[in-house]
Amino acid sequence: MLLERKIGRELLHLGCRHHIMELILAAAFKTVLGTSSGPDVLLFNCFRAQWVYTDHNNFQPAPTDEYA
Repeated sequence: MLLERKIGRELLHLGCRHHIMELILAAAFKTVLGTSSGPDVLLFNCFRAQWVYTDHNNFQPAPTDEYA
């Protein structure tokens, strides 16, 4: 606001892409998993339950999209 006053006109306000994507992902998670009522998030509880079945000695990352 101070800069706008100094130059005598309004500036265009754009959110950075990182923060816009956070809003989109938050909405997607809320739609799919519902709202979180506390520190327990359903997605992480599922991950924790499956962790015991992970072969920790032969761990490999998920494949990535070669066009990304």
